[in-house]
Amino acid sequence: MKYLERVILETLRMYSPVPLIARVVNEDVKLGSAGPRSCVGRKYAMLKLKVLLASVLRRFRTISDKDEKDFKLQADIILKREDGFHIRVEERVV
Repeated sequence: MKYLERVILETLRMYSPVPLIARVVNEDVKLGSAGPRSCVGRKYAMLKLKVLLASVLRRFRTISDKDEKDFKLQADIILKREDGFHIRVEERVV
């Protein structure tokens, strides 16, 4: 599960779900470390995501007809592909 977490974190680094924030800053803001007020649900969300992905990837194989270099991304409220995510899902044979 540690390897899966590293893959998830790297994917989120490369393709941030919220790549920009539409706000204007009027003055400098000093940001501290997350500390005791960091997101309470972060660990729960990561655990849930790992369980879900492990369950799906254990049973199914996902195939994309396009290479990553051919993706055209669109930054809307969230980051997404312009033409959507077209994948094929095949059941794994054991």
